[in-house]
Amino acid sequence: MSDPYKVLGVSRTASDDEVKKARRKLLFDLHPDRLPADLPAGAALLIKEKVLEINNAFNELMQGRADLSSRQSAASTAYQKSNQSTTQTSQIQLPISLHTIKRVLQQVPSRKVQQMAH
Repeated sequence: MSDPYKVLGVSRTASDDEVKKARRKLLFDLHPDRLPADLPAGAALLIKEKVLEINNAFNELMQGRADLSSRQSAASTAYQKSNQSTTQTSQIQLPISLHTIKRVLQQVPSRKVQQMAH
C-alpha cells in the first residue's frame, strides 16, 4: 500500500485537523459535481479508485494515530509520575495540489479509460 501521508498530501507532523482538512479538500475536488461533464467514459472508475485510496489512507492514518495516542497516553502517565517534563513536536503543513490528479485524468487516453471501465 502507498504511503497514506503522500496520498493525503500532508507531512508526518500534520495535526489530526490538518489531515481531516486535507481529506475533505481532496474528496471535495473529486466530487462529481465539481468535475467537468465531458470526462472520458472510464474516468468515473478512476475517480472512484482515487476516492477509495484517499479514504483508505485516511482510515489507516487515523487508526495508527489512535493506537499511538493510546500508547503515548499510557507512557505519558508513567512519564509524569516520574516527574519529568514532556515536549511537543512542531507541526509543518505542506500545500496540497489536486492539479496533478486532474492532469493525470486528462492525459489518460479515452481508449484506455474505456478498457478499464469494462
